[in-house]
This record gives sequence, C-alpha cells and structure tokens, in this order.
Amino acid sequence: MKPNKIFFIFLFVSLLSCRHNLVQPQDFTIVSPVVGNVYYDDIPIACAIDKNITSVSWSSSLDGNLGTGAQISCCLSAGTHIITARDQQRDISVSVSITVTERDNIEKNGTRFLLPYLPYTCVIKNNQYKPYIASLDGSASDLTITTKLQSKSRYSNNVDKNIVVETSELSSVGDELKLFRCTGSSDMQKLQVISPPRIFKRNTVSPLQDENERSFLIVNTAFQSGQPHNILFKRYYTSDTIAVWLPKEYAADTAAIDACIAEFENTIYIRVTEIWGTAADIDYNQKFTIVFSPTINDEKRALGFFNPADFFKRNNDTSSENYNPASNEGDIIYAAMPSSIPNDQYFYKSIAATIGHELTHAITFTKKTYNRIKAGDTQAKRAEIFLDEGISHLSENLIGYGISGGNIKFFHVFLSNTLGYSFCKNSAAGLDDSVGQRGAMTLFLSWCFWQKGGMTWNSQAHVHVKDAGGIAFLQKLISSPYTGWEAIGEAFGTPTDTLFLQMLSDLRRKCPVTGFLPYKQDPLTDEAVEFLPCMGKISGVVDRHGNALIIGLPHPLLNRNGTIDRLLPYSFVFYRAEDFYFDEVPFGNPISCTFTGTEILGRVFFCITKK
Repeated sequence: MKPNKIFFIFLFVSLLSCRHNLVQPQDFTIVSPVVGNVYYDDIPIACAIDKNITSVSWSSSLDGNLGTGAQISCCLSAGTHIITARDQQRDISVSVSITVTERDNIEKNGTRFLLPYLPYTCVIKNNQYKPYIASLDGSASDLTITTKLQSKSRYSNNVDKNIVVETSELSSVGDELKLFRCTGSSDMQKLQVISPPRIFKRNTVSPLQDENERSFLIVNTAFQSGQPHNILFKRYYTSDTIAVWLPKEYAADTAAIDACIAEFENTIYIRVTEIWGTAADIDYNQKFTIVFSPTINDEKRALGFFNPADFFKRNNDTSSENYNPASNEGDIIYAAMPSSIPNDQYFYKSIAATIGHELTHAITFTKKTYNRIKAGDTQAKRAEIFLDEGISHLSENLIGYGISGGNIKFFHVFLSNTLGYSFCKNSAAGLDDSVGQRGAMTLFLSWCFWQKGGMTWNSQAHVHVKDAGGIAFLQKLISSPYTGWEAIGEAFGTPTDTLFLQMLSDLRRKCPVTGFLPYKQDPLTDEAVEFLPCMGKISGVVDRHGNALIIGLPHPLLNRNGTIDRLLPYSFVFYRAEDFYFDEVPFGNPISCTFTGTEILGRVFFCITKK
C-alpha cells in the first residue's frame, strides 16, 4: 500500500475516534440536585442534567424509579440518596449523593413553599392547618390550588409554556376626605432654607410684636396645581406650644373650634411629641401653627393637610430653580372648620385627630428629609407615600384616636379585600395611594411596634406615654435615610420581607374561625391602640350603609378551588382551614397541593400554620 494511502486511512480512523469521544460518559452531568444543598421530604426536588437527552431515566437508591426526562421534579423520602441519571440508549450513567431531611417543624409553627413555576405541586402532611398565600416581590394571575391524597406517582415532567398575562382591575374604592395629600415641591433639595431672624442688640430697636392679622396662602385641595387661596386671617388663640388662626371675617359659633383646640393641646400634641419628637421650628416662634380654613370644607376633598413647601422660602420667580410660590414660611398644619355634630365628617374629634396625623407628617418630614437638606444632602427625599401615610395613620392609633379619627374604617376597607391592595406597591386599580393601602400599612407598622415592645402609659397621668421598645423603633424609622420598604427592616433590625412574612404567619395562627381577638386599648380614650383582624364589633362605628362595623377575618376567604384572578406584589389572601384537612385519613398522610395558573413571577409563597 502506498504511504499516502496509509496516511489518509489513519487520518480517517483518527477523526472517527475523535467524534466517538464526544459522546463518552462524561458528556453530561447532573446539575440538580447539588451535593451539600439542604433538601426536605415535603418539597419537590428538581432532577436535571446539562444536556437535552430525553432518554435519561432517574432513580434513587432509597425510592427506586423516579421518572424519565432531561429534567423532572420529585419528592424524596428522608435519608441519604444516591441519585442516578442513566442514558438508556447508550447505557451511560452519572450519580450524586444527597441527604433529604424530614420536615418536623411543621408540627410546631408551620412552613411555606416557594412557588417557582406553574403548574407546581408540593406535599403536606394531613393535619389541621391554616393556609394562606403571600407574595413578596412576586405576582400571579389566575392562581388556583387543588388538594388530594398523594398519588403513587412521585414525579412530574417540567414543560415550559408561553405565559399569557391577564390582569383583573378591581373597581377603585371611593376616596375619603382623609386621603388628600399635599405634594409640595418635587425638587425640595433646590429650595432655599429659611434663615433665623436677625438678632439686634438690646435697646437698639423696639422688641418685635406678634402680629394679630396676616394672609395665608391656602392650597386649593380640589386642584393642587391651581392658584392657592389668598385669605386674611386673625390670630384666635396662642399658648406656649401652638398658635391658632381663623379667617378674619369668620363670625360663626366657635364652640367646636374650642373643643378641637382643647382636644389637640391637652392630649394629642403631648402624645405626638412624646412618641415622635418635634417638627422644625421654621418661623422661629417656638410654636406650632394651626390654620382653620373653610375652603377645605367647601372643596370637600380633605380634612386637613401639611404642605412641605412651607418649610422653604417663598419664591415667585418662575425662572428660578428655587421657585416656590405658595410657601407660608412656617411649621403649619391646615385644617377644615370643625363641627359639633358627632356623625359629621368634620366632627371636632376627627379634625383634632387629623391635625395629629398631619403633625406627624411634619415631624417625619423634618427628621427624614428637611434636616438632611439643611445639612446639604442633595439626595434627601421625602418618605414614599405608603410609608409616610402608614406612619401618620399609626400615629392616630397610638395617640388614642384610631376609632374617632376614622382610621378603623380604612382598616376595614383593607380587610374587606386583601387582594385589592399591596402594602407598598400600586393597588389592583393602579393607585399609588388608597384607603386600603393605608389600612394595610397601619396593620403592618402596628404589628412591628408592638413586637418591639410597644409602650405603656403613666399610671398617674394617662396622657403621658413611656417607651417599652416600640417608640425607639419608630423614632429610628423616621430618622432613617431610607425612604421606602427597606426603612422598616433597617429600623427594626430584621429585613422587612422577613418581618412581613412573620406578621402574616402570626396573624393567621392567631385569628380564630369564630370569636374575636383581644386588642390593646388606650386607658384615657378607651379606643383601640392596636389594630388586628378579628377585633369584632366596633362600638359606635357604622359603615357607609349604616351597619355596625365588624372587624373580622380578612376577605376574601378562599376555598381550595377558589381562583385568585390577580395576586399583587406584597399582598396576601387566607384560605379556609377546613378545606385542607382530610378527616377520613390519619394525621400525617401525605396530601398533594397543586397550583395552576397563567402567570407567576418573583417570590410567591404557599404558607401553612398550625391551628
């Protein structure tokens, strides 16, 4: 044979050999499960290789055959397993060793399952549970759960699907007067801080006298971007802590105004400042200013408001980056004219509680934003709406006016439809501020406050409060540079997501199917200072239909076949406990829970707690 021919034969054989080496046993590996990872017997485990070889079969040294496919999921019994993936066509196999742990803490507290995809099946042990769905940064559409006694099949193939996104918009809840929020300037960092008045040497000039008349610019609550009302006011009342102004031409009976002032000065102001601290003294008069304006009543959009633009210099130059035309240059709260009629929206106790709510906004703005701007921080921002409003609504509860101030109705709206509201994102109707969200955040912040220890009351003078851990948490919260969801966890010392899930577990476990939960009450006003589901009938409060207001279980309360049209981020829904217990089989028997739907994104959990 010629040398050239021998060479080409050798080259051809070599190429065949190289090609054969491409499909040797090392051409696929097991990427899941992973040696060293923690696995539990009640959560499906993904078994997958790094190549799309559909002829691969899976087996366990303990549980036997698991299924066939490049990727499957299966539940494994507790113990140490040798998991083997075998290509049956070529008789090639690879193996890994893993340990599966029995989930025993479910008998004590409960557990939660992350829903990574749909359809998804998890296994629980037959028992009397209280189940619910909770989302963090996740969401889901058309989510349905079915339960049944676990079948003999221990595996399921993963099939990718094209997800069809569907949304279900809920009708928006009618805003109440208290929902009004004064936006102020969007670029507060550019506004000029008001300097203290010049101090003269003694005897050089006459001492400055307090003026008894002045004009205030009052925001048009019906049209914030429009021209403010320019109204002449007269000083009506002055004390060491507050100055009160009424329109100069106001000649009606002032009995309700006097009652409102007394309510605020003798109780609310004391408690707000003991819990939160004080707002900046913008006009350097050592007093906080309250302006009662009938325009607020006439426009029927608010009970009162705080305008952060007042903390900065007035500037009418439209070409200036310091443009701030509506500032009254003071630490001021604006309130509607109060009424003496108990069922009136403007009843003086409700207005007094609103002033406390708005004063809390002013203090939060001072500590979180204004002080940083004054110190030169060009990045300082106002707290996000859900947090800012949640703080002020919690304040109403803690000062003893959560019922008479109307907070309880916000809470009732939220509990009437937990699927309609996110704690920190837009509502199902697309609103970035809503009655329901404010009720939700009142619940969350209240839970955090009392978990930290809350507060107590002076036994000799109930108007005064003492910190037991909760007040320190709140003061850290409003002083934190963080302005959103993360601020809560930073102040508490535990990540906010963790706190959120802990709260839901705590509430689901405590809420009775029948009966009511005890809650803390103010020793001075007898009103609830702690909001919880299942509080029962609220004395003296009716809903918009005139029916007695009852705070019960969160709704909707779904059955196991109920469909969640749209699960919002940072929201939850409870399931009926009786739908997840099979009384015809013993405790401990495995029950499969299968979730289906058209979309799931981010972190969504199926959670169960013990009864």
